[in-house]
Amino acid sequence: MVAITVNKDKIKLLQNYIDAILTNGDHERIKERKRLKNGQKPPPRWNPFKYNQQQIVIELGVEYMQILLSAKNDDEKIDLFFKVADKVQAQLNDVTTYDPNLVNDAFVILINNHPAAVAWGLKTPSLKRISPINLLPGQTLPLDGPESRIDWWREDPSLNESHQHSHSIFVPNGIADANFPNKNFTYTKDRQGEIFIWSHKQMLARYDAERVAVGLDPVVPLKNYYDPIPEGYLPNKYLRDYNEKTSLSDLQNKFDYRLPYSSIVKEDGALIDFAVTAINKAIDDGLFYNDPEKLGLTINPDRYDPDILEDNEWREKFGRLHASGHIMFANIVGNKQLKDALKSNAPEGVILNFSTSCKDPLFYRWHRFIDEIFNRCIEKSKVRIFTDAPNVFIKSSDIVLAFKDQLLKVNPEGEKDRWQKYGEKNFGKPNFPFTNELQTRMMPRNLKGPNNEIVQIEQLFPREFYYFFKVKNNTKKDLYDAKTGNIIKVPAEQHITLRVFIVPEILAHDRKQWIELDKFKYTLKGDEYAVISRACELSSVIRKPAQKVFDDTPDYDISNDYCSCGWPYHLLLPRGTREGMKFKLFVFISDWNVDKTPGSTTEGSLSTCGRKIENGKPAKYPDSRNLGYPFDRPYANNSLLSTFAKQQDLKSVNTSSTDFPRAESNDPEDYWLDNVAMRDVTIKWVDEF
Repeated sequence: MVAITVNKDKIKLLQNYIDAILTNGDHERIKERKRLKNGQKPPPRWNPFKYNQQQIVIELGVEYMQILLSAKNDDEKIDLFFKVADKVQAQLNDVTTYDPNLVNDAFVILINNHPAAVAWGLKTPSLKRISPINLLPGQTLPLDGPESRIDWWREDPSLNESHQHSHSIFVPNGIADANFPNKNFTYTKDRQGEIFIWSHKQMLARYDAERVAVGLDPVVPLKNYYDPIPEGYLPNKYLRDYNEKTSLSDLQNKFDYRLPYSSIVKEDGALIDFAVTAINKAIDDGLFYNDPEKLGLTINPDRYDPDILEDNEWREKFGRLHASGHIMFANIVGNKQLKDALKSNAPEGVILNFSTSCKDPLFYRWHRFIDEIFNRCIEKSKVRIFTDAPNVFIKSSDIVLAFKDQLLKVNPEGEKDRWQKYGEKNFGKPNFPFTNELQTRMMPRNLKGPNNEIVQIEQLFPREFYYFFKVKNNTKKDLYDAKTGNIIKVPAEQHITLRVFIVPEILAHDRKQWIELDKFKYTLKGDEYAVISRACELSSVIRKPAQKVFDDTPDYDISNDYCSCGWPYHLLLPRGTREGMKFKLFVFISDWNVDKTPGSTTEGSLSTCGRKIENGKPAKYPDSRNLGYPFDRPYANNSLLSTFAKQQDLKSVNTSSTDFPRAESNDPEDYWLDNVAMRDVTIKWVDEF
């Protein structure tokens, strides 16, 4: 990590300047922003999926980094950051060369990824400050169609902001090296291709959990993309407020609608056809066997090699499937007359922007199609045999849940150690306030639109809860006994990783539908029967710290967030149903000594913060297992039970795809591996906690 030796007051001044640039706010160093005048030719509209524009972002990043490279110490570097910010201002005013959104993205990528900016705690403003109208809700078309039942989830502001932020960290086509800025040599984050696939797979699993809760089928992949697309989308009125007389500057932030049963431009489909054919052939040829990272980079071709010549060869061989799809679908517009009139300046669909694409139901159908290609490759892999599992024991009754407010009632002082001592003393006793039902509720939030208009939405929140896991350590090590001269077995310490997943019971037969809730390290003492307390707000998958309330004051941002890459806390749990929806909660314990990444200093939760820097470079992903482990390979015999059964018992087990042990019966658990447990849990959507 770069040492923080610069003056904190100067850092604060720089942060204020960054905020003003990205929010077009008032600042003494900022003059009135220039706008396109009649007769001036506008720059190409910013399209984050177009390769040539991604290259311009890289080139701007190289310019910024070359300025910073001349600093001899941290104090000089902070002064040069001001110089970079001045250059960004000049580029924003070069209205005929750059779309302002392109320049903003290049600047955001610099702030979010440069080692010095990360070390000094520099941040980019929230989306509600940069582009608040992007957060205001639109609607699925037709307005009264079945897809409208989950508009609330797709339109969630934090969901869309999380997606936008992740793409400024895991950047398509890579980021220039701060120590060797060159547009022809860039890098992507460790395992970025695999992270791309996994993060979208998890988004789909969460989306499907909400779909089945409201009576919809899991999302259907858009295989026949030449056919009319039933789902349409109508952006909010501010995003689609334009006409032939709208200024070119204002058109840069507008989007068009898509009517139900619209079709793609057939010529656009050729790029998709090429990529799908090439990738499927490579899968059949075994090129990606047991290599999700390489396959992920093919579907979303960031730099597999830092050499641009290698990258071009890779792209020419496999195309740009993911990006080409977004471009193709954004080209379907409802206002065709205006598009013809405005030509290349015409707004396109919201699926073309990272901060709005998750609003469109087509986004999920497209990503399901991509995920099915990935899954086709994985299904050719060998099933997991868990021979490296630690010698520990857990069963379904060793997983207990409790609401935080109930724990506060029985033991107010327990909050200091997160009820660890209380759990150790009272686990399994009648007075323990356990629950078999988790709860969620919808809470109102007021978003501010233009002219101080208030738009009220509802967002999902969980009732805060704790897990308590009871784990027996049976690990032994060899020890020389001086008295007898023999080698004896004695209890040994064991570092473990607890991996927690949840799935709607109706979807448990599909390994792709398991939602990761948490993943963290714990150390068991020799021969210990440990009780482990874990708060839901510490989940490895969420933004840190957990954002439990929203302050929509225009200039307010969370000041103490230390990892903004994660999933929104308030969407940690699926909503469930009014009656209570059945889920399976699954715990898999692996050996941390196998899981840990060589050379990594990361401790605690085994999940990544894309901004984390180690030794001046982006940190390695802190879990050596494939993302999604142990659900990263096909089920044995297409059965959950067979997959996690003790090998010697497999022949005597009924292995149908829907057959799995149930928590109310202990007998089937005899078939489980000792390091695996699963229990029933209900999630109920209520009005009040």
